[in-house]
Amino acid sequence: EILLLISFPMYVFLELIVALIVSAENIVECAQEEEPSIKN
Repeated sequence: EILLLISFPMYVFLELIVALIVSAENIVECAQEEEPSIKN
């Protein structure tokens, strides 16, 4: 039971981190599409 109480918040925390990383990558891709000079 204790392990569940620890692992569940950690799982939610990891899910939030993954969501932030995905959104950050999308923002970077959009920025690169707007300004192709950065990509080269």
